Amino acid sequence: MWIALLAAGPVLDAQALSPVAFARDVPVSVAEGQEWSWFGLPAGRGEAWGVAFEMPAAEGEEARAAAETVTLEPPAQLVYALVSPVVELHLASVDFERTDGTRVTVRAEDCALAWAAEAPRRRRLLLARCEGPVARVTPNGCYLFALAVGDAVAAGEGALRAAYAQGQAEWRGRFREEAPAVVRLQEVAARIPEGRVAVLPPRGAEPAALTMVLGRTGMRQKLVELEGADLLDAQRFAAARFPVALYVGMEAHLRTIRAENDAAEAVLRYVREGGAILMATAWPFPTYYALDAGSPGGIPNQPLLRRMGVDIVAAFERPPEGAKLSLHPVAGQTLLPSLQGPWPFPETGDLRLRSFGATSEAAKATPLVEVRTEDGRPVGPAAALFEFEGGGCVLYVWSGIMNDGRVADGVAGDLLQWMAAKLEGVADAD
Repeated sequence: MWIALLAAGPVLDAQALSPVAFARDVPVSVAEGQEWSWFGLPAGRGEAWGVAFEMPAAEGEEARAAAETVTLEPPAQLVYALVSPVVELHLASVDFERTDGTRVTVRAEDCALAWAAEAPRRRRLLLARCEGPVARVTPNGCYLFALAVGDAVAAGEGALRAAYAQGQAEWRGRFREEAPAVVRLQEVAARIPEGRVAVLPPRGAEPAALTMVLGRTGMRQKLVELEGADLLDAQRFAAARFPVALYVGMEAHLRTIRAENDAAEAVLRYVREGGAILMATAWPFPTYYALDAGSPGGIPNQPLLRRMGVDIVAAFERPPEGAKLSLHPVAGQTLLPSLQGPWPFPETGDLRLRSFGATSEAAKATPLVEVRTEDGRPVGPAAALFEFEGGGCVLYVWSGIMNDGRVADGVAGDLLQWMAAKLEGVADAD
């Protein structure tokens, strides 16, 4: 019996549910010396939240599980699956296919915890449940270790349901602690209304970390990509419609589409209306080149930020020879909370530092991250919030931060939270 190793739950009539035999063709390690092994995995007959299972004994340092679909013959009215994730927790799930062709997916976070390996190992057995009739069970991103089936009425459906709910409640708290940061960011993205964040043209320089966060949180589907003509439509491209706009252009901005400066003026109008622009690209100098319709290439040294009252400057092309530089979050800043302390200046990649110099009286600059020398002398800000009359703002994060694998993932998450804060209380677009 291994009930003592499992989440016990209430004691029910486990005989009403029968273990299911199936082919287990995937070997899994139960070796004591391996961090990611299933060392201590229960074997034999036992119970988890009132459900009886039969776990085959390990042979030497190997146990066995299934990774493919298991067909139930005959289909079962009530099915419990005992699985163990082998990918990040938020990516694992179990599919139950009913006889009518419908599919029920139970995510890892919606399961009940049945067994946990002793620290520092992080292997888990999770209990997934589905009412049928169920014909097939498919593990996704997890191994299937055991199945139990039965008739819901004969098994005491009410008591089993209550036991499972108790197990789910206990697991959810642990899941939030053990799941990666992306799970918490999914909750942040869920608060962001759909169709309220615009992506400005031109595009093409989205940092990998930002791409990952937008994709894995579901935020990508909520974005609205604008084209040049959209900028000229004051009803469509307006702060009231898109309170937040994302700039991921390759150092260029649209200046002229139909009439001289019409696209640039549209962006300036958007900011004056109170719009917020996030500039976080994989290239160092946002809006440096001006693009005019009919012109073969970008016109250099025409930064749109300068027209807003912010003078972005080239601090250096490469760090001075022998200089030991580091990046420091500004004390008291809260917009990039993942940055908890200084870190060394990058040594590889595009090291061109673009900072900002003077600002006009209409622009208030709040540095968020500063580059400093070894003796603490400031070189220039590498991230800042610029606020303008009328309530508009630009949040600028230097590409060297967005491309730095040591901090980029955390900063990308911070930027998602900033967008959520700017959109607090805003409804989905019609």
